[in-house]
Amino acid sequence: MRAFRKLIAAWSVAEEAALAVLVVGMVGLSGAQIVLRNVFKTGIPWIEPALGNSLLWITMLGALAATGARKHISIDLATHFVPARPKAALRAVTDGFAAAVCGFLARASWRYVTFMKEAGDAAFPGVPAWAAYAVMPAVFALIAARLLARAALALAEAARGAGAPPAPAPDSLSPANGAKPDGRADA
Repeated sequence: MRAFRKLIAAWSVAEEAALAVLVVGMVGLSGAQIVLRNVFKTGIPWIEPALGNSLLWITMLGALAATGARKHISIDLATHFVPARPKAALRAVTDGFAAAVCGFLARASWRYVTFMKEAGDAAFPGVPAWAAYAVMPAVFALIAARLLARAALALAEAARGAGAPPAPAPDSLSPANGAKPDGRADA
């Protein structure tokens, strides 16, 4: 279990590093384009499409990171009013449903990527559109897998009668973000 937690922590660091590299790259490209246009009256034509595709990648990787840290959007009104054992079962159902939706989105986005590959369009010079959009099915599949794993853990909790939520992401209990021992953050 310790090795698994280390793997999850390393994966979280990799997600955050990828996001940081993309953001720094976007800021750098945007700044370069501004300088080129305003000072030298020229520009690099592929920067705008590259920035648009980078935004897609940041959005998808950000969703993956948010899901990993349990900071994604969720509607959990009922979990505040039910006892611990049913709460775990309810978490299993909601995580399972969300995994199914993400699986559907992974399949749909894979079909879109396949269509873009057949169309032969380019996202920007030297990069086919399908390669730029391939992040969508990959991330939706990863989110679905993550949610399925959480659903299985919550189902196991419900079966054994434990009511404690699964262990939070490694960073969510750090005092720097105001987390309490029970995993709730100060509002």
